Amino acid sequence: MFHYSYDVACQATLSGGGHGELAFEKGHAGAGFAFGTAWGDGIYPVYAEENDGRIVRVYVNIG
Repeated sequence: MFHYSYDVACQATLSGGGHGELAFEKGHAGAGFAFGTAWGDGIYPVYAEENDGRIVRVYVNIG
């Protein structure tokens, strides 16, 4: 797990897997998730799926 910062998000995308979960400053999970794409930096649409008013799935359309 990587600590949350722009620099560390870059490190996560350049890691062997090309992605990584970002941790909060105190080390617990959930601050974010970083991943590389075939198209590089950009703006991609993000959609959320709800169940009983709670978000249960998030989609990022990178293609």
